[in-house]
Amino acid sequence: SAYEGKKYSYRSKRSQMVYRSKIFIGLDDFCRTVHAFKFAPADIYGGTSYLYDTSPKGGYTKLFGDPREPLSEAVFREYFGIWLVCSKVRDFLKESASQRKAKLETEDDEEEKILLTLEKNSMERRFHVFYAVGEVVREHCKLNQKDDAQLMAAFSRPQWQSDSKKLAVIDSAFEVATGSLVQAYQMASAAPDFMHRNFFRNEDFKDFLKKAFLTRRAQMKALSF
Repeated sequence: SAYEGKKYSYRSKRSQMVYRSKIFIGLDDFCRTVHAFKFAPADIYGGTSYLYDTSPKGGYTKLFGDPREPLSEAVFREYFGIWLVCSKVRDFLKESASQRKAKLETEDDEEEKILLTLEKNSMERRFHVFYAVGEVVREHCKLNQKDDAQLMAAFSRPQWQSDSKKLAVIDSAFEVATGSLVQAYQMASAAPDFMHRNFFRNEDFKDFLKKAFLTRRAQMKALSF
């Protein structure tokens, strides 16, 4: 696959080569991104050692199945679509972080500064945002009786990144996901023993996220995927 004259290519950890005609995808980033989108951030379960564990309970097996069997074309397209969507979500994250930083530097209203800081804290881990976006996609598909794997496979053709309608729906999904993540963080932080770093270290955040989604079901169903 190619986009704007550049081909997507796998880069091994040892490779340092740079080509202007290629967009490189590192294995670690690819695996972490897809796992986060589909299941949750790998760091919750043990990080790198879990991610490349080929045992029945390992992350590698969860992602790719039997390591002795080749990945099917359908799964490859789904995973590449996920990676491309998350790459765009990463761009949205950088843009929102930049805007938020500028507002925090000039904002005088204390309540607004508290809200901006809440957003900053809840959205600091991109893999958690990827999972939230993945949950929005899955809920949309569930509500509309669609297959989420097929939907993501449709994003495996990089040209959609120049389609304003496709970009708009990813942006909308991002807004629902991050709004829900902020609410989930806010609910979790109400606990007397709340610790910021622990919010990102265990699966409890998934339960808070589900609660935050309850008031956004109509939004998720209406997304124009």
